[in-house]
Amino acid sequence: MRDREHQDDEELVAADDAVIGRALRRSALVFVAAAALLLGGWWLFYTSKTAPPPQPKPKDLRHIEDLRPATEAAPKVTFRDVTKAAGIDFVHVSGARGEKLLPETMGGGVAFFDYDGDGDQDLLLTSGIPWPHDRGDKPTGSGLRLYANDGKGGFRDVTKAAGLEISCYAMGTAVGDIDGDGDVDLFVTTLGHNLLLRNDGGKFVECGKESGVAGDANTWSSSAGFFDCDNDGDLDL
Repeated sequence: MRDREHQDDEELVAADDAVIGRALRRSALVFVAAAALLLGGWWLFYTSKTAPPPQPKPKDLRHIEDLRPATEAAPKVTFRDVTKAAGIDFVHVSGARGEKLLPETMGGGVAFFDYDGDGDQDLLLTSGIPWPHDRGDKPTGSGLRLYANDGKGGFRDVTKAAGLEISCYAMGTAVGDIDGDGDVDLFVTTLGHNLLLRNDGGKFVECGKESGVAGDANTWSSSAGFFDCDNDGDLDL
């Protein structure tokens, strides 16, 4: 009887050992598989990393010599004020009296152009006018002054004769032949409606509103320029 029990105990121990052995083998296989996965993942990550871009090689820069004063003497150019002698008596009006406003901080425009087609350059100057609070019943005068060049260095005031005696706070000016008739026309920016002045043989006619460039009466334009923006042969603004 005892031999039988002893035999049964030995069989149970042997069975337990077999179960433990199988479990150990399986754990080892799982460990090896996990290690292989980790190693493979690390290898893929390491090999997929982009190599850093090569550093640019320093370029050889030429030595720049120190600046030295020129040995040649600069030409002597002198200017002499001949405004009064030339007959130009223009005085710019800014309106800078009483309440301080922004347009009065700016100067006026100027343009040389041959308004009468005689081959010499005439002179247009723009001016402001007194503000309404300083004007009273006094005449405002013209915001434009046109001086005709006599070809000998002298100028005479032809503002009224040219149709430019216009009361406006004038700012910038642009010149160009807008209608292709050979006469140089004018565009004048103002505090208020801008002026497009078509030159008809030395007499200017205002056509800003009908041409669509006058703008609103409550706006302020400071400068302008004529150029052919679409290359169609005529002047744009």
